[in-house]
Amino acid sequence: MAQPTARLMLSEPGLQRLSAWLAWTSLGLATVIPASVAALWFLGGPAAIMARANLPMPVALDSWQWLLGGALALVPSALLAAALLAAARCFRLFRGGVFFSADIARALRSFAARVVMSGLAGLLVPPLLSVVMTWSNPPGSRALAFHVGSTPVLALFFGGVLWAIAAVMARAADLADEHAQIV
Repeated sequence: MAQPTARLMLSEPGLQRLSAWLAWTSLGLATVIPASVAALWFLGGPAAIMARANLPMPVALDSWQWLLGGALALVPSALLAAALLAAARCFRLFRGGVFFSADIARALRSFAARVVMSGLAGLLVPPLLSVVMTWSNPPGSRALAFHVGSTPVLALFFGGVLWAIAAVMARAADLADEHAQIV
């Protein structure tokens, strides 16, 4: 006789409590992440930012460079914050006892799409930032810096995986709705 497989499963109230905590955490991170990027940009000063980006220090930094650079630096974190808001929506549905619906699939798809966009921005913003920040430098000391790190690449992959799972969930929810109408 075959032994039953042991599985770790949360009870429905346990999943609802975890979902409530994750929803609040998602909202908190959606606030803290862009705020910390803005604080680093606007309070850290050009030397800290240029050193962190491994770029030569600008000879002169015009106000348009500072503002445009700050706006560019915020793009990946703003997209990640938008993704976290979509995740919070998904967790609120779980907390409310909704575990299998088109709304869950839409929230997950929204989360995945925004994570993918954040990953793309993480690849595209650093070269743009390097050009903007060194624009006023004399010829020969301007920079166009490319950096491919694991964080944006993993964000692209992770977002793609979740996007596929959301598509399967949406199809399954549609099939369940069709089945419910037949029965």
